[in-house]
Amino acid sequence: QLMGIRAAFPGLKEAFVYSRHQSKFDFARVMSEKLALKITAVEDPEEHIRKASAIITCLPNGVPPGVKENWVREKGVTIFNIGGHETEYHLLSRMDRIIADLWQQAKKRGTQPHALAVMNGIIDESRIEEIAPVLTGLQDGRRTPEENIFFSPTGLGFEDAVVAHRIYQTALE
Repeated sequence: QLMGIRAAFPGLKEAFVYSRHQSKFDFARVMSEKLALKITAVEDPEEHIRKASAIITCLPNGVPPGVKENWVREKGVTIFNIGGHETEYHLLSRMDRIIADLWQQAKKRGTQPHALAVMNGIIDESRIEEIAPVLTGLQDGRRTPEENIFFSPTGLGFEDAVVAHRIYQTALE
């Protein structure tokens, strides 16, 4: 995830990483060198989430949400909820845009914050957008610096292809 964000935002100067495990320190050191980016491992994510304009989560399934609603600043934040239920779903009531890769798939799965917010009456299903019109230029991405965006993919096929290719190349080596 961090490598993709770095490629998409070459002007990025600093990132903070959090994990419950001590491996976060090695990860920060190795990735700082690899990406020529200042990456700091933190013991408590709250302070950094409160200041962040971009929050990227990568939690395993079955753990409590790592991003609390009251930690997220009021304006100008984008949340990339990469895995499952990583963000408290009540937060979506104050998002300007809620974007899914495939809404029907997320709705059926029912484990991600946008699906939970719809199922629990926090937001109306009509507020969910799909990413394809943004990627093809039919709709704008960020419209204003103050806009709050929540994006939660359920899984993009190209990610599977990239991982499969890497596994195959490693096996050949």
